[in-house]
Amino acid sequence: NTTQTQEDTTTEQAHGAIWVKAYDMGKVNLSELKGKGISDVFLEQLAFNDERFRANLTSFLGNASAQGIRVSAWVICLRDANGKWVDPTGRYAYNVTTTSKVTVQEPYRYYYTVTVKKAYRTYVKKWYKSWYKYRGKWRYKWKYRYVKKTYYRYVKVTRYTIKYRTVTKTVTSTETRYGYNTTYAEQFINNLTRRVLSYTSIPGVGGIHLDYIRYPGNAYQVPNSTATITGIVRRISEAVRSVNPGLLLSAALMPEKGANAYYYGQNYTQLAEYLDVLVPMVYKGNYREDSSWIQNVTAYIKAKSPGAEVWTGLQTYRSDSDVTPIPADELIGDIDSALRGGADGYALFRYGLIDKDFLGGIPSAKTKPSAENSLTASMIMDAASRVKAFVESNYRLPNYVSLGESQVTPAGFLYLLAEFLTGKDPVPGSFSEPSATTLKASGTIQKDEYLQIASQVLSYMSSTGTAPSQISSSAGTLSFNVLLYSLSKVVAFQEDNGRLPNYVT
Repeated sequence: NTTQTQEDTTTEQAHGAIWVKAYDMGKVNLSELKGKGISDVFLEQLAFNDERFRANLTSFLGNASAQGIRVSAWVICLRDANGKWVDPTGRYAYNVTTTSKVTVQEPYRYYYTVTVKKAYRTYVKKWYKSWYKYRGKWRYKWKYRYVKKTYYRYVKVTRYTIKYRTVTKTVTSTETRYGYNTTYAEQFINNLTRRVLSYTSIPGVGGIHLDYIRYPGNAYQVPNSTATITGIVRRISEAVRSVNPGLLLSAALMPEKGANAYYYGQNYTQLAEYLDVLVPMVYKGNYREDSSWIQNVTAYIKAKSPGAEVWTGLQTYRSDSDVTPIPADELIGDIDSALRGGADGYALFRYGLIDKDFLGGIPSAKTKPSAENSLTASMIMDAASRVKAFVESNYRLPNYVSLGESQVTPAGFLYLLAEFLTGKDPVPGSFSEPSATTLKASGTIQKDEYLQIASQVLSYMSSTGTAPSQISSSAGTLSFNVLLYSLSKVVAFQEDNGRLPNYVT
Protein backbone atom coordinates (compact mmCIF):
# COMPACT_ATOMS: atom_id res chain seq x y z
CA ASN A 1 0.00 0.00 0.00
CA THR A 2 1.28 3.44 -0.86
CA THR A 3 0.29 7.03 -0.19
CA GLN A 4 0.58 9.97 -2.58
CA THR A 5 1.54 13.47 -1.43
CA GLN A 6 -0.56 16.48 -2.37
CA GLU A 7 2.49 18.53 -3.39
CA ASP A 8 3.69 16.15 -6.11
CA THR A 9 3.05 12.77 -7.61
CA THR A 10 5.76 10.93 -5.68
CA THR A 11 4.46 7.84 -3.90
CA GLU A 12 5.81 6.55 -0.61
CA GLN A 13 5.37 3.27 1.17
CA ALA A 14 2.74 3.39 3.91
CA HIS A 15 3.94 2.20 7.29
CA GLY A 16 2.62 -1.25 8.14
CA ALA A 17 2.53 -2.41 11.77
CA ILE A 18 1.11 -5.39 13.61
CA TRP A 19 0.38 -6.24 17.24
CA VAL A 20 1.97 -9.53 18.38
CA LYS A 21 1.16 -11.40 21.59
CA ALA A 22 4.05 -12.93 23.52
CA TYR A 23 2.75 -16.47 22.95
CA ASP A 24 2.80 -15.91 19.19
CA MET A 25 6.33 -14.53 19.08
CA GLY A 26 7.95 -17.85 18.18
CA LYS A 27 5.58 -18.39 15.23
CA VAL A 28 6.21 -15.12 13.41
CA ASN A 29 7.87 -15.35 9.98
CA LEU A 30 9.67 -11.99 10.03
CA SER A 31 10.94 -12.16 6.46
CA GLU A 32 7.40 -12.75 5.25
CA LEU A 33 6.13 -9.85 7.33
CA LYS A 34 8.75 -7.63 5.76
CA GLY A 35 7.75 -8.81 2.31
CA LYS A 36 4.12 -7.93 3.06
CA GLY A 37 5.01 -4.34 3.97
CA ILE A 38 5.13 -4.70 7.75
CA SER A 39 7.91 -2.51 9.12
CA ASP A 40 6.87 -2.29 12.79
CA VAL A 41 5.86 -4.82 15.43
CA PHE A 42 4.16 -3.94 18.73
CA LEU A 43 5.32 -6.81 20.97
CA GLU A 44 3.32 -7.55 24.12
CA GLN A 45 5.01 -6.60 27.40
CA LEU A 46 4.74 -10.19 28.68
CA ALA A 47 7.53 -11.11 26.27
CA PHE A 48 9.82 -8.73 28.17
CA ASN A 49 8.58 -9.48 31.70
CA ASP A 50 8.28 -13.27 31.79
CA GLU A 51 11.41 -15.42 32.02
CA ARG A 52 9.74 -18.11 29.91
CA PHE A 53 10.09 -15.90 26.84
CA ARG A 54 13.62 -14.63 27.47
CA ALA A 55 15.40 -16.89 24.97
CA ASN A 56 12.76 -16.35 22.29
CA LEU A 57 12.84 -12.60 22.90
CA THR A 58 16.56 -12.28 22.23
CA SER A 59 16.24 -14.30 19.04
CA PHE A 60 13.13 -12.41 17.92
CA LEU A 61 14.69 -8.98 18.43
CA GLY A 62 17.85 -10.02 16.61
CA ASN A 63 15.96 -11.47 13.65
CA ALA A 64 13.67 -8.44 13.46
CA SER A 65 16.66 -6.12 13.36
CA ALA A 66 18.21 -8.19 10.58
CA GLN A 67 14.99 -7.84 8.56
CA GLY A 68 14.81 -4.09 9.16
CA ILE A 69 11.69 -4.42 11.31
CA ARG A 70 11.41 -2.14 14.31
CA VAL A 71 10.06 -3.70 17.51
CA SER A 72 8.22 -1.53 20.04
CA ALA A 73 7.45 -2.74 23.55
CA TRP A 74 3.65 -2.84 23.83
CA VAL A 75 3.04 -1.46 27.34
CA ILE A 76 -0.26 -1.70 29.25
CA CYS A 77 -0.24 1.54 31.23
CA LEU A 78 -3.09 2.26 33.62
CA ARG A 79 -3.75 -1.21 34.97
CA ASP A 80 -2.23 -2.64 38.12
CA ALA A 81 -0.76 -6.10 38.72
CA ASN A 82 -4.26 -7.57 39.08
CA GLY A 83 -5.55 -6.04 35.85
CA LYS A 84 -7.60 -3.41 37.71
CA TRP A 85 -7.74 0.07 36.22
CA VAL A 86 -5.88 2.76 38.17
CA ASP A 87 -7.09 6.37 38.18
CA PRO A 88 -3.91 8.40 37.62
CA THR A 89 -5.25 11.25 39.77
CA GLY A 90 -5.48 8.89 42.74
CA ARG A 91 -9.25 9.30 42.86
CA TYR A 92 -11.12 6.45 44.50
CA ALA A 93 -14.73 5.85 45.48
CA TYR A 94 -16.04 4.95 48.91
CA ASN A 95 -19.50 4.69 50.45
CA VAL A 96 -20.74 6.70 53.42
CA THR A 97 -23.79 5.49 55.32
CA THR A 98 -25.85 8.08 57.22
CA THR A 99 -28.94 7.81 59.44
CA SER A 100 -31.58 10.44 60.13
CA LYS A 101 -34.97 10.69 61.83
CA VAL A 102 -37.95 11.76 59.76
CA THR A 103 -41.64 12.29 60.56
CA VAL A 104 -44.03 10.43 58.31
CA GLN A 105 -47.73 9.65 58.10
CA GLU A 106 -48.06 5.93 58.66
CA PRO A 107 -51.26 4.14 57.61
CA TYR A 108 -52.91 1.66 59.97
CA ARG A 109 -56.18 -0.29 60.26
CA TYR A 110 -58.79 1.11 62.67
CA TYR A 111 -61.22 -1.65 63.73
CA TYR A 112 -64.83 -1.09 64.93
CA THR A 113 -68.03 -3.15 65.40
CA VAL A 114 -71.47 -2.64 63.89
CA THR A 115 -74.86 -4.41 64.32
CA VAL A 116 -76.31 -5.77 61.12
CA LYS A 117 -79.45 -7.66 60.16
CA LYS A 118 -78.38 -11.04 58.91
CA ALA A 119 -80.58 -13.58 57.17
CA TYR A 120 -80.46 -17.23 57.92
CA ARG A 121 -82.49 -20.26 56.78
CA THR A 122 -83.73 -23.26 58.75
CA TYR A 123 -86.02 -26.27 58.24
CA VAL A 124 -89.59 -26.12 59.65
CA LYS A 125 -92.63 -28.48 59.58
CA LYS A 126 -95.30 -27.67 57.06
CA TRP A 127 -98.63 -29.46 57.71
CA TYR A 128 -101.01 -30.60 55.03
CA LYS A 129 -104.12 -32.84 54.63
CA SER A 130 -103.54 -36.25 53.19
CA TRP A 131 -106.86 -37.39 51.63
CA TYR A 132 -108.00 -40.96 51.24
CA LYS A 133 -111.28 -42.91 50.62
CA TYR A 134 -112.76 -45.12 53.30
CA ARG A 135 -116.00 -47.12 52.66
CA GLY A 136 -116.93 -44.85 49.86
CA LYS A 137 -116.31 -41.65 51.77
CA TRP A 138 -113.38 -39.17 51.55
CA ARG A 139 -111.42 -38.72 54.68
CA TYR A 140 -108.06 -37.13 55.54
CA LYS A 141 -105.13 -37.23 57.96
CA TRP A 142 -102.78 -34.43 58.93
CA LYS A 143 -99.22 -34.94 57.77
CA TYR A 144 -96.17 -32.69 57.48
CA ARG A 145 -92.93 -32.25 55.55
CA TYR A 146 -89.80 -30.19 56.24
CA VAL A 147 -89.24 -27.03 54.19
CA LYS A 148 -86.65 -24.22 54.34
CA LYS A 149 -87.72 -20.88 55.72
CA THR A 150 -85.79 -17.60 55.93
CA TYR A 151 -85.52 -15.76 59.26
CA TYR A 152 -83.56 -12.69 60.32
CA ARG A 153 -81.48 -11.84 63.34
CA TYR A 154 -79.24 -9.01 64.46
CA VAL A 155 -75.52 -9.75 64.89
CA LYS A 156 -72.38 -7.75 65.57
CA VAL A 157 -69.53 -7.77 62.98
CA THR A 158 -66.03 -6.28 63.05
CA ARG A 159 -64.91 -3.96 60.28
CA TYR A 160 -61.93 -1.64 59.69
CA THR A 161 -61.00 1.56 57.92
CA ILE A 162 -57.59 3.00 57.00
CA LYS A 163 -56.45 5.88 59.19
CA TYR A 164 -53.11 7.66 59.50
CA ARG A 165 -50.91 8.51 62.43
CA THR A 166 -47.74 10.56 62.73
CA VAL A 167 -44.62 8.53 63.58
CA THR A 168 -40.87 9.14 63.66
CA LYS A 169 -38.67 6.73 61.70
CA THR A 170 -34.93 6.21 61.32
CA VAL A 171 -33.87 6.33 57.67
CA THR A 172 -30.53 4.89 56.47
CA SER A 173 -28.99 6.14 53.21
CA THR A 174 -25.74 5.30 51.41
CA GLU A 175 -23.88 7.94 49.43
CA THR A 176 -20.90 7.37 47.13
CA ARG A 177 -18.13 9.85 47.77
CA TYR A 178 -14.68 10.29 46.30
CA GLY A 179 -11.28 10.77 47.83
CA TYR A 180 -7.75 11.11 46.49
CA ASN A 181 -4.69 9.02 47.25
CA THR A 182 -2.17 11.11 45.36
CA THR A 183 0.77 9.31 46.95
CA TYR A 184 -0.30 5.97 45.47
CA ALA A 185 -1.04 7.55 42.08
CA GLU A 186 2.35 9.25 41.93
CA GLN A 187 4.10 6.03 42.92
CA PHE A 188 2.19 4.12 40.23
CA ILE A 189 3.15 6.62 37.51
CA ASN A 190 6.78 6.58 38.70
CA ASN A 191 6.84 2.78 38.46
CA LEU A 192 5.22 2.91 35.01
CA THR A 193 7.86 5.36 33.81
CA ARG A 194 10.67 3.22 35.21
CA ARG A 195 9.18 0.15 33.55
CA VAL A 196 9.04 1.92 30.20
CA LEU A 197 12.66 3.02 30.57
CA SER A 198 13.72 -0.55 31.40
CA TYR A 199 12.41 -1.66 27.99
CA THR A 200 14.36 1.07 26.19
CA SER A 201 17.64 -0.38 27.46
CA ILE A 202 17.02 -3.80 25.87
CA PRO A 203 19.09 -4.25 22.69
CA GLY A 204 16.83 -4.49 19.66
CA VAL A 205 13.94 -2.46 21.10
CA GLY A 206 13.25 0.42 18.74
CA GLY A 207 10.21 1.99 20.33
CA ILE A 208 7.57 2.17 23.03
CA HIS A 209 3.88 1.60 22.28
CA LEU A 210 1.54 2.82 25.04
CA ASP A 211 -1.79 1.04 25.47
CA TYR A 212 -4.68 1.70 27.86
CA ILE A 213 -3.37 5.19 28.54
CA ARG A 214 -6.90 6.40 29.16
CA TYR A 215 -9.97 6.41 31.35
CA PRO A 216 -12.39 3.49 30.88
CA GLY A 217 -15.21 5.77 29.67
CA ASN A 218 -15.88 7.98 32.69
CA ALA A 219 -13.30 10.74 32.20
CA TYR A 220 -16.05 13.38 32.33
CA GLN A 221 -16.63 12.50 36.00
CA VAL A 222 -13.06 13.34 36.99
CA PRO A 223 -11.78 16.94 37.12
CA ASN A 224 -8.80 17.62 34.81
CA SER A 225 -8.85 14.08 33.42
CA THR A 226 -7.65 15.11 29.95
CA ALA A 227 -4.81 17.19 31.35
CA THR A 228 -3.84 14.23 33.54
CA ILE A 229 -3.61 11.79 30.62
CA THR A 230 -1.66 14.30 28.52
CA GLY A 231 0.65 14.92 31.47
CA ILE A 232 1.49 11.23 31.84
CA VAL A 233 2.27 10.90 28.12
CA ARG A 234 4.41 14.04 28.30
CA ARG A 235 6.27 12.63 31.31
CA ILE A 236 6.96 9.31 29.58
CA SER A 237 7.92 11.08 26.36
CA GLU A 238 10.44 13.30 28.12
CA ALA A 239 11.91 10.31 29.98
CA VAL A 240 12.27 8.26 26.78
CA ARG A 241 13.73 11.18 24.79
CA SER A 242 16.28 11.79 27.54
CA VAL A 243 17.76 8.30 27.19
CA ASN A 244 17.25 7.69 23.46
CA PRO A 245 15.73 10.41 21.25
CA GLY A 246 15.67 8.01 18.30
CA LEU A 247 13.08 5.63 19.77
CA LEU A 248 9.60 5.62 18.24
CA LEU A 249 6.91 6.61 20.74
CA SER A 250 3.35 5.62 19.82
CA ALA A 251 0.06 5.10 21.62
CA ALA A 252 -3.15 3.18 20.98
CA LEU A 253 -6.08 5.61 21.23
CA MET A 254 -9.86 5.39 21.15
CA PRO A 255 -11.52 6.44 17.85
CA GLU A 256 -14.49 8.48 19.07
CA LYS A 257 -13.43 11.78 17.52
CA GLY A 258 -14.88 14.83 19.31
CA ALA A 259 -16.11 12.76 22.25
CA ASN A 260 -12.75 11.10 22.87
CA ALA A 261 -11.48 13.56 25.47
CA TYR A 262 -14.87 13.67 27.20
CA TYR A 263 -15.09 9.92 27.73
CA TYR A 264 -11.45 8.77 27.76
CA GLY A 265 -9.33 11.84 28.53
CA GLN A 266 -7.47 11.49 25.21
CA ASN A 267 -7.10 14.75 23.29
CA TYR A 268 -5.57 14.01 19.89
CA THR A 269 -4.02 17.46 19.43
CA GLN A 270 -2.45 17.52 22.88
CA LEU A 271 -1.08 13.99 22.58
CA ALA A 272 0.34 14.65 19.10
CA GLU A 273 2.76 17.09 20.73
CA TYR A 274 4.47 14.26 22.63
CA LEU A 275 3.96 11.21 20.39
CA ASP A 276 5.58 10.28 17.10
CA VAL A 277 2.59 8.18 16.05
CA LEU A 278 -1.07 8.12 17.05
CA VAL A 279 -2.67 4.70 16.55
CA PRO A 280 -6.46 5.12 16.80
CA MET A 281 -8.15 1.74 17.21
CA VAL A 282 -10.68 2.13 14.38
CA TYR A 283 -12.24 -1.28 14.88
CA LYS A 284 -15.28 -1.30 12.61
CA GLY A 285 -16.51 -4.67 13.88
CA ASN A 286 -16.75 -3.55 17.50
CA TYR A 287 -18.51 -0.33 16.46
CA ARG A 288 -20.72 -2.07 13.87
CA GLU A 289 -19.53 0.27 11.14
CA ASP A 290 -18.17 -0.06 7.59
CA SER A 291 -15.06 1.00 5.66
CA SER A 292 -16.40 4.51 5.00
CA TRP A 293 -16.40 5.06 8.76
CA ILE A 294 -12.72 4.06 8.85
CA GLN A 295 -11.92 6.78 6.29
CA ASN A 296 -14.02 9.38 8.12
CA VAL A 297 -12.48 8.72 11.55
CA THR A 298 -8.95 8.63 10.12
CA ALA A 299 -9.43 11.98 8.36
CA TYR A 300 -10.77 13.58 11.55
CA ILE A 301 -7.90 12.38 13.74
CA LYS A 302 -5.27 13.22 11.12
CA ALA A 303 -6.58 16.79 10.97
CA LYS A 304 -6.37 17.03 14.78
CA SER A 305 -2.81 15.66 15.03
CA PRO A 306 -0.35 18.23 13.64
CA GLY A 307 3.27 17.14 13.74
CA ALA A 308 2.53 13.46 14.37
CA GLU A 309 1.84 10.54 12.09
CA VAL A 310 -1.42 8.58 12.24
CA TRP A 311 -1.36 4.83 11.73
CA THR A 312 -4.93 3.58 11.70
CA GLY A 313 -5.44 0.51 13.88
CA LEU A 314 -7.60 -2.06 12.06
CA GLN A 315 -9.40 -5.12 13.39
CA THR A 316 -8.47 -8.20 11.37
CA TYR A 317 -11.45 -10.24 12.60
CA ARG A 318 -15.20 -9.67 12.76
CA SER A 319 -15.47 -8.36 16.32
CA ASP A 320 -14.51 -9.21 19.87
CA SER A 321 -17.61 -11.41 20.03
CA ASP A 322 -16.74 -13.18 16.75
CA VAL A 323 -13.03 -13.73 16.14
CA THR A 324 -13.49 -15.10 12.63
CA PRO A 325 -10.83 -13.40 10.45
CA ILE A 326 -12.30 -11.13 7.80
CA PRO A 327 -11.44 -12.07 4.18
CA ALA A 328 -8.17 -10.77 2.76
CA ASP A 329 -9.85 -8.52 0.19
CA GLU A 330 -12.02 -6.94 2.88
CA LEU A 331 -8.97 -6.22 5.04
CA ILE A 332 -7.15 -4.71 2.06
CA GLY A 333 -10.22 -2.54 1.45
CA ASP A 334 -10.11 -1.34 5.07
CA ILE A 335 -6.42 -0.43 4.67
CA ASP A 336 -7.21 1.51 1.50
CA SER A 337 -9.99 3.37 3.33
CA ALA A 338 -7.57 4.39 6.08
CA LEU A 339 -5.03 5.63 3.53
CA ARG A 340 -7.72 7.57 1.67
CA GLY A 341 -8.51 9.23 4.98
CA GLY A 342 -4.94 10.51 5.16
CA ALA A 343 -3.33 7.85 7.35
CA ASP A 344 0.44 7.61 7.21
CA GLY A 345 0.19 3.89 7.85
CA TYR A 346 -1.89 1.12 9.38
CA ALA A 347 -1.59 -1.29 12.30
CA LEU A 348 -3.21 -4.72 12.25
CA PHE A 349 -4.79 -6.19 15.38
CA ARG A 350 -3.62 -8.82 15.59
CA TYR A 351 -1.19 -11.61 14.67
CA GLY A 352 -2.89 -15.01 14.84
CA LEU A 353 -6.29 -13.63 13.83
CA ILE A 354 -5.54 -12.69 10.21
CA ASP A 355 -6.88 -14.38 7.08
CA LYS A 356 -4.20 -16.77 5.78
CA ASP A 357 -4.69 -15.36 2.28
CA PHE A 358 -3.61 -11.91 3.48
CA LEU A 359 -0.39 -13.03 5.16
CA GLY A 360 0.30 -16.50 3.87
CA GLY A 361 2.66 -17.49 6.63
CA ILE A 362 0.57 -16.18 9.52
CA PRO A 363 -1.75 -18.73 11.15
CA SER A 364 -5.31 -17.60 11.73
CA ALA A 365 -7.99 -18.73 14.12
CA LYS A 366 -9.89 -20.31 11.22
CA THR A 367 -6.96 -22.12 9.61
CA LYS A 368 -7.56 -25.86 9.58
CA PRO A 369 -5.23 -27.41 12.19
CA SER A 370 -2.29 -29.31 10.80
CA ALA A 371 -1.22 -32.70 12.08
CA GLU A 372 2.06 -31.30 13.38
CA ASN A 373 0.68 -28.34 15.32
CA SER A 374 -3.08 -28.47 15.54
CA LEU A 375 -3.56 -25.79 18.17
CA THR A 376 -1.91 -22.55 19.25
CA ALA A 377 -1.77 -20.73 22.57
CA SER A 378 -3.68 -17.83 21.02
CA MET A 379 -6.53 -20.13 20.03
CA ILE A 380 -6.75 -21.54 23.55
CA MET A 381 -6.75 -18.07 25.13
CA ASP A 382 -9.44 -16.86 22.73
CA ALA A 383 -11.54 -19.94 23.50
CA ALA A 384 -11.08 -19.45 27.26
CA SER A 385 -12.43 -15.90 26.97
CA ARG A 386 -15.47 -17.21 25.10
CA VAL A 387 -16.11 -19.98 27.65
CA LYS A 388 -15.88 -17.47 30.51
CA ALA A 389 -18.34 -15.12 28.79
CA PHE A 390 -20.72 -18.00 27.99
CA VAL A 391 -20.82 -19.26 31.58
CA GLU A 392 -21.36 -15.77 32.99
CA SER A 393 -24.25 -15.20 30.57
CA ASN A 394 -25.90 -18.63 30.69
CA TYR A 395 -24.90 -20.03 34.11
CA ARG A 396 -23.87 -23.34 32.59
CA LEU A 397 -21.03 -24.82 30.56
CA PRO A 398 -21.22 -24.81 26.75
CA ASN A 399 -21.93 -28.11 25.02
CA TYR A 400 -18.68 -27.78 23.06
CA VAL A 401 -15.80 -25.34 22.56
CA SER A 402 -14.73 -24.17 19.10
CA LEU A 403 -10.99 -24.06 18.36
CA GLY A 404 -10.37 -22.94 14.81
CA GLU A 405 -12.40 -25.23 12.60
CA SER A 406 -12.56 -28.01 15.18
CA GLN A 407 -14.68 -28.52 18.27
CA VAL A 408 -13.77 -30.13 21.58
CA THR A 409 -15.86 -31.27 24.51
CA PRO A 410 -15.70 -29.40 27.82
CA ALA A 411 -13.52 -32.22 29.20
CA GLY A 412 -11.18 -31.94 26.23
CA PHE A 413 -10.94 -28.19 26.73
CA LEU A 414 -10.15 -28.63 30.44
CA TYR A 415 -7.20 -30.79 29.38
CA LEU A 416 -5.99 -28.09 26.95
CA LEU A 417 -6.26 -25.44 29.68
CA ALA A 418 -4.17 -27.62 32.00
CA GLU A 419 -1.56 -28.08 29.25
CA PHE A 420 -1.48 -24.34 28.64
CA LEU A 421 -1.00 -23.46 32.31
CA THR A 422 1.72 -26.05 32.83
CA GLY A 423 3.68 -24.89 29.78
CA LYS A 424 3.04 -28.00 27.69
CA ASP A 425 2.45 -27.93 23.94
CA PRO A 426 -1.32 -28.04 23.30
CA VAL A 427 -2.19 -31.56 22.18
CA PRO A 428 -5.92 -32.40 22.08
CA GLY A 429 -7.31 -35.64 23.42
CA SER A 430 -10.57 -37.52 23.91
CA PHE A 431 -11.82 -37.72 27.49
CA SER A 432 -15.02 -38.83 29.17
CA GLU A 433 -16.80 -36.40 31.46
CA PRO A 434 -18.24 -36.81 34.96
CA SER A 435 -21.96 -36.39 35.52
CA ALA A 436 -23.32 -32.86 35.72
CA THR A 437 -22.12 -31.02 38.80
CA THR A 438 -22.80 -27.64 40.32
CA LEU A 439 -21.22 -24.36 39.25
CA LYS A 440 -21.45 -22.95 42.77
CA ALA A 441 -18.24 -22.40 44.75
CA SER A 442 -16.70 -19.66 46.86
CA GLY A 443 -13.25 -18.62 47.96
CA THR A 444 -9.94 -17.41 46.55
CA ILE A 445 -7.17 -19.58 45.15
CA GLN A 446 -3.68 -18.11 44.82
CA LYS A 447 -1.53 -18.45 41.72
CA ASP A 448 0.79 -21.17 43.05
CA GLU A 449 -2.19 -23.31 44.03
CA TYR A 450 -4.17 -23.00 40.79
CA LEU A 451 -1.03 -23.88 38.82
CA GLN A 452 -0.64 -26.94 41.05
CA ILE A 453 -4.30 -27.81 40.42
CA ALA A 454 -3.70 -27.56 36.67
CA SER A 455 -0.80 -29.98 37.06
CA GLN A 456 -3.02 -32.39 39.02
CA VAL A 457 -5.73 -32.20 36.35
CA LEU A 458 -3.21 -32.92 33.60
CA SER A 459 -1.75 -35.90 35.45
CA TYR A 460 -5.16 -37.34 36.34
CA MET A 461 -6.62 -37.02 32.85
CA SER A 462 -3.47 -38.38 31.18
CA SER A 463 -3.54 -41.50 33.34
CA THR A 464 -7.30 -42.17 33.52
CA GLY A 465 -8.66 -40.82 30.24
CA THR A 466 -11.45 -39.05 32.10
CA ALA A 467 -11.93 -35.62 33.63
CA PRO A 468 -11.93 -35.39 37.43
CA SER A 469 -15.35 -35.02 39.01
CA GLN A 470 -13.81 -32.92 41.78
CA ILE A 471 -10.49 -31.72 43.17
CA SER A 472 -9.73 -30.45 46.67
CA SER A 473 -8.42 -26.92 47.19
CA SER A 474 -7.99 -24.36 49.95
CA ALA A 475 -11.32 -22.87 48.81
CA GLY A 476 -13.10 -26.20 49.22
CA THR A 477 -13.93 -29.00 46.82
CA LEU A 478 -13.94 -27.87 43.18
CA SER A 479 -16.33 -29.74 40.90
CA PHE A 480 -15.60 -30.40 37.21
CA ASN A 481 -17.76 -27.42 36.19
CA VAL A 482 -16.03 -25.08 38.62
CA LEU A 483 -12.61 -26.34 37.52
CA LEU A 484 -13.34 -25.59 33.87
CA TYR A 485 -14.82 -22.16 34.59
CA SER A 486 -12.02 -21.15 37.00
CA LEU A 487 -9.17 -22.20 34.70
CA SER A 488 -10.94 -20.47 31.79
CA LYS A 489 -11.02 -17.28 33.87
CA VAL A 490 -7.28 -17.61 34.52
CA VAL A 491 -6.40 -18.07 30.84
CA ALA A 492 -8.85 -15.33 29.75
CA PHE A 493 -7.06 -12.98 32.15
CA GLN A 494 -3.79 -13.90 30.43
CA GLU A 495 -5.40 -12.99 27.09
CA ASP A 496 -6.52 -9.56 28.34
CA ASN A 497 -3.55 -8.58 30.49
CA GLY A 498 -0.55 -10.40 29.09
CA ARG A 499 0.13 -12.30 32.31
CA LEU A 500 -1.44 -14.79 34.69
CA PRO A 501 -3.53 -13.40 37.57
CA ASN A 502 -2.20 -13.46 41.12
CA TYR A 503 -5.33 -15.33 42.21
CA VAL A 504 -8.69 -16.57 40.98
CA THR A 505 -12.01 -16.41 42.82
